[in-house]
Amino acid sequence: MACNEEMISKKAIIYTVMDQDATYKKYIGVHWPKIRVFYNAYQFACLAYPWKEYIPTEMQPYFEGPYMSKNIIFDHGPLTNILCLWRRTGAARR
Repeated sequence: MACNEEMISKKAIIYTVMDQDATYKKYIGVHWPKIRVFYNAYQFACLAYPWKEYIPTEMQPYFEGPYMSKNIIFDHGPLTNILCLWRRTGAARR
């Protein structure tokens, strides 16, 4: 492995979410085998579509619209202003 590849492999960390596409398996894993990978499968489910099946009932209000919009999504800095997030209208924004 070339010096530059070694340096990149030591610094890079890939965070994958439920194998969303084949990029890691078909390219990165083959050509960059020393890059560290954090694979997120079951943890992500608590924030995705079936979240109510994974989160305890007493914690669910913190993941629902009223709490999320007031405490996380709206008027909390530039990062949340550029992310595609839930809105009161249900529409996505960027």
